[in-house]
Amino acid sequence: MKKVREDQSITELGKDVYVIDNFFTEDFITSIENYVPELKYYISAHAGWSVLENPDIPIKNWHPVLRHEMYNRGEVVDKAAVDISREIKKSISSDLYLTRMRVNVEFPLNRRPSKYDWHVDNGMYKDSNLHKISKAMVIYINTTNGYTEFKDKELGKVYSVRNRALIFPGGLEHRGVCQKDKHARFVINVNYIPWYWE
Repeated sequence: MKKVREDQSITELGKDVYVIDNFFTEDFITSIENYVPELKYYISAHAGWSVLENPDIPIKNWHPVLRHEMYNRGEVVDKAAVDISREIKKSISSDLYLTRMRVNVEFPLNRRPSKYDWHVDNGMYKDSNLHKISKAMVIYINTTNGYTEFKDKELGKVYSVRNRALIFPGGLEHRGVCQKDKHARFVINVNYIPWYWE
């Protein structure tokens, strides 16, 4: 992976795992910061769980996340997904087939960091060869002490830093850890398939 602007900084954490700081241009990340607080969100009981589809979730596992779907399985849900997708393509200098994009908002609930369940982001491809090439991306909109961690401890943790992107294989187990220093943590989660397989 190569940087596309001089102000970008790229760190390779492991095979196909990259952290890109100054991912978007300053003007574009500022427009996103102004846009996401005004969105309409739905509540999810936990990362990956719907409250209505899973009404018997034990209270100990309850950790609400607000979600705003932008793009899902070929359908544009929010027209801003088109602009964000275009800017992602510019920022990684690659074309891609977008499969999902959503904004997540996390809130701290207690004094200890809440850790979500380990998961992979390519579940929709598990019965095909696409799971081998799918990518996941987390774009951090604001700076908090929340982070994304990988089950593979050698990859470590990636903290939420404004305008940072984390890119990794969709089949890599990971989880989010909620912040304790801010009222809300905003991230954009993206799943895609590179147009040109790497």
